[in-house]
Amino acid sequence: MSVLSYLPIQWFKSNWFWLKWLLAAALMSWLVSSNWKNLANLSERQIRWDFFALAFATCLIGVILTFFRWYLLVRAVDLPMTLKEAFRLGSLGLMCNYIGPGAVGGDLIKGMILAKGHPERRAAAAASVIYDRVLGLVALVIVGAAAALLPTTLPFNAQLQLIMTLTWVAAGAGILGLVVIQSPFLHRYHWDRLFSRFPVGGKLAHQLFQAATLYKDRTSIIVACIGISIFGHLFMLFSFYLCAETIRGNDPIPDLVAHLRFIPAAEVFGVLIPTPGGMGALEGAIKAFYSLTVDPNDAAAVARAAGNGLLMAITSRVIQVAISAIGLIYYFAARREFEALPSLDENPDSVTESPHDPHQKVISSILTDPPSLTEPAAPR
Repeated sequence: MSVLSYLPIQWFKSNWFWLKWLLAAALMSWLVSSNWKNLANLSERQIRWDFFALAFATCLIGVILTFFRWYLLVRAVDLPMTLKEAFRLGSLGLMCNYIGPGAVGGDLIKGMILAKGHPERRAAAAASVIYDRVLGLVALVIVGAAAALLPTTLPFNAQLQLIMTLTWVAAGAGILGLVVIQSPFLHRYHWDRLFSRFPVGGKLAHQLFQAATLYKDRTSIIVACIGISIFGHLFMLFSFYLCAETIRGNDPIPDLVAHLRFIPAAEVFGVLIPTPGGMGALEGAIKAFYSLTVDPNDAAAVARAAGNGLLMAITSRVIQVAISAIGLIYYFAARREFEALPSLDENPDSVTESPHDPHQKVISSILTDPPSLTEPAAPR
């Protein structure tokens, strides 16, 4: 009997939803307690509610652009869906990033509802969700890399320079990856079968390639969606900066360009820690980024900058949760559909497969075995 048989893997799968919330609560508790002295003076600051309102508005615009991006991707594979329906399902998915059952993310929920309405096009529904995630993530690192070309008031810091270099590498890899999976040469000779054999990331690569088969002739839509994503991220990143202006008081804060450069890296880090909406992980990454923007030899300045970063991140989180709560109306409106979703433990073969879609059986497994691509806390 293998060692793996003794591990409580099934228990972790069954209780992963609650474990994620425990992890998020532990991270947030540690962040707040370790920065309590710097957070306690919030009542002494003048809160700029005008900046808070602007931050809410820009964040909302960013969210709306993500809904529109998914709408274009769904329509690109000839799935019938109105813009109103895209907004309704998008809002449901946004809320489910925080309250979805088990390990199921919001994107998977909206994909399952879309597939439920069109069981013969389940592959197309899965592909739209995967491409929505991928394009949002690639556009995010593109924005961070492009911001390096803009002047900033930040002093030189080796750690920030390393983050910037990694962002450039990620942006280049993302662009190259999209070019590769959209290449007709790749699909003509089935190179995806080779990548699927890789021990690390092979399954995910195979799923991406299979999704790409439905978009290989939709390059103009892909480019348009990347453009929409870039604008959406700019609004979201501007919202982060406005949150910093909301709570800054008389303290200096990093300029807008600095936020455009390094908040994308913080959001990507938030993806890597499996908490609801990246809660705790994103706040910690932003706190660390702020602490690197001051003289490292001035311990008081570092602590105060870290506290300001955490306050900014918490303010942004409040806005994101508030916008998600707006989707609660859509959540209850879609409750019947949500409760009627097939269990993830059910046999996927019970769903009707279309004999006219040669890629259906391969990609439909994505809905019952979700890929490890998760968007940053903020909707992408």
